[in-house]
Amino acid sequence: MTEPLLTAWVRPATEQGKRRARRLRRQGFVPAVLYGATVPNGSIPIKITLRDLQKLEQQGYFALGAPVRLQLHAESGEVTEYTAVIREVQRHPLQLTLLHVDFFVPAPVAAPVAEPAGVTAAN
Repeated sequence: MTEPLLTAWVRPATEQGKRRARRLRRQGFVPAVLYGATVPNGSIPIKITLRDLQKLEQQGYFALGAPVRLQLHAESGEVTEYTAVIREVQRHPLQLTLLHVDFFVPAPVAAPVAEPAGVTAAN
């Protein structure tokens, strides 16, 4: 099973803060953050359409720890793709609407391959 694809946009500095986040939600977006060891500067504030996240939830892919592919569009037009997991979801306590989502990009793990103990090479 492949990970679902979400389209996200980098939030510029002018779209950060409490007032701007409320404005984004009124426009149909959910503020989010993408962070991890392989992400430039440690974290990137992003925005995702509420409709895409609701579609993901209806399909059953929207759960903590679920892997997703994020296609990130920068202001410069550059498109980068990340494979991330949903780390945290914040909802309104009464309305249960989405307020914020955290996406974590795990670092690639290189496991050393060692020869099992007691095994010798036959010549």
